[in-house]
Amino acid sequence: MSVVTQIRGLFYSGFMSLPLVLVGIILFLAANLGNLGLLMLSFGQIIIVPLIVFVVNMIHEAVFPDSDLFRVPANALCNLVPSAVGIGNIGVAPSYWSAQVTFFFVFLMTNAMVLYNKPPTEGADPAKVANRKAQTLTAFMISFVVFLALIGLRQTTGCETIAGSILGILIVAPIAYGWYKLAALCGAKDADVFGILQKILPQNMKDEPPMTCVYSPGS
Repeated sequence: MSVVTQIRGLFYSGFMSLPLVLVGIILFLAANLGNLGLLMLSFGQIIIVPLIVFVVNMIHEAVFPDSDLFRVPANALCNLVPSAVGIGNIGVAPSYWSAQVTFFFVFLMTNAMVLYNKPPTEGADPAKVANRKAQTLTAFMISFVVFLALIGLRQTTGCETIAGSILGILIVAPIAYGWYKLAALCGAKDADVFGILQKILPQNMKDEPPMTCVYSPGS
């Protein structure tokens, strides 16, 4: 087997397991950084998205049992858990893969636009405000382009249908937006998953530097 073939196989395997990678990375970062926005995002990925996929596909099976718009042949490569492969067809109205990717990127894009439109705090450095806007706009554009590219690449695997991907976006995107708003209401400070909100605050409102207590002889 050539090196190119091995690299292609690794890339394909990583692409197909992307939702699991995203969940693991976000949960790790949330736990280590203590970022409430990331924590809410990971909870949404672990709890909300699987629930959405299960409910919508169950409704589809009950209402349109003979429709092929949201079905693909059962294939081990199309499942995050190969042992769960059944016989016949599997529902993709939406698939877990497309739902996870949509939820993740819509959450990020909503965060970017909220931070972009946030009015600066009184006394904030205009240069830092401009820098914040440039960074959030760049984050939005990159997230949008990568999201479209991933959805497009997914269509080439035979594990998705165009109708299923569109349905997934229409259903999951508003839920991801609402979940972001809930995160902000729960005290996530605008769910700043990019960690750049501090750049619009004046110096006297920023967190104090960490202090360490040390022993001083004679004190």
